[in-house]
Amino acid sequence: MRSFITRLTAALCVISLLILPAAGLKAQALTPDFESSLASESILLREVASGHTLYEKQPALKQCPASLVKIMTGILALEYCPDLDVMVTVNYSALEGLYDRNASVVGLRTNEEMPLRDLLYGMLIRSGCDAANAVAEYVGSLPEARAAVSASEDEKALDVFVRLMNNRAQALGATDTVFVDAHGLDNDTQRTTANDLYLITCHALSLPGFQEIATSSTYTAQATNQYGEARTWYHTNAMTQSGSVYYMEGVQGLKTGTSGLNTRNLISMKEIDGVECLLIVLAAPATAADGSTLYGIYEDSRALYQWVEESFQRYDLATVEQAVTQLSVAAGAGEGQVDAVPEASLSMLLPKGVQVETSLTTETLTAPLTKGTAVGSATYTLDGEELATVKLVAGMDVERDNLKMVLLWLQHNWPLFGFLLLAVADVGGILILLKKKGTRAK
Repeated sequence: MRSFITRLTAALCVISLLILPAAGLKAQALTPDFESSLASESILLREVASGHTLYEKQPALKQCPASLVKIMTGILALEYCPDLDVMVTVNYSALEGLYDRNASVVGLRTNEEMPLRDLLYGMLIRSGCDAANAVAEYVGSLPEARAAVSASEDEKALDVFVRLMNNRAQALGATDTVFVDAHGLDNDTQRTTANDLYLITCHALSLPGFQEIATSSTYTAQATNQYGEARTWYHTNAMTQSGSVYYMEGVQGLKTGTSGLNTRNLISMKEIDGVECLLIVLAAPATAADGSTLYGIYEDSRALYQWVEESFQRYDLATVEQAVTQLSVAAGAGEGQVDAVPEASLSMLLPKGVQVETSLTTETLTAPLTKGTAVGSATYTLDGEELATVKLVAGMDVERDNLKMVLLWLQHNWPLFGFLLLAVADVGGILILLKKKGTRAK
């Protein structure tokens, strides 16, 4: 079942490329009545497939990502090393200095050998900085990775990896993001935004294996050459743990982050009315003025998920099984029409009871027409604001009717045809006159 859900979400991320959401659109008039009590400085709640924004609060504000950095580390690992069974040897350089900085670790040891898969689980669900460094060193030492950044022979693998991280962020459009390490320990120059993290996380979800790892609530890593017993790790997102006071049914992963700047971050997912939603909350205070511990990331997330569940519903705006309209096909056989169907289905969470309007842009079509050919687009709007545009394609082949084609040609070229008729008539008249003259001469 988990494998099916993983493939489904990856497919949704690909389908989202066929749907053009209005940039930065908050297509609802609703604002939560608890908005002033939200602790997180930056928030972004969006649908995964459509990119439709359900709620946002300063999504472009630069924040310290903390361990959310490990999502990018996971991306590069999966892109450069699709074989997750490959064995990785942990070097001392991957562990050096982490314990002195009170980093979150899974307890790796020098020269320990572990499958890449186990390291990714330790990095993503247990937030092990040692696992992140071990992954980064391995990837940063691969010839193809070093070639990608034209690394010199003496450049350290971790430095190569950081350059890969920043290049990948830029390629994904995360232009306000700067990485300085693979694990996310505090650094004054390491910054990102909720907008950028949405782009990065959606790409991660499209990669085989990422969602399965990042949304697991628990994982058991087998014994290694340096550790004689199996180790069980639990996801650091308390909303996924049934024994936690912050547990919320249906919430998945993905990554927590705790900053030395006294803030917490969380990226999670939840399916609401059949629509997968991604929620990013950043820079919620970790401690109160009296020194007590705060978990605003969980309280904000719960409140926002509940708000959407209570105030929104799913609208199936376009489905690939249903034609949006029928279009005329010039010189088309039969009725000379074709069903215009969406290239991708489009469902959105919108405030309950609203009316969505549809406007069409269509092409002038002439047979023959092949199924799947672009025939126009459908744009969906709410209260005058654009929600999304979906490409329309021909739902069937339409063959050409030759007689209709001739009539069509005549319709569009009747002046030329008339001229040709007159010319023929004139020539005929001249020939007749010449023939008559010839007869008289005899």
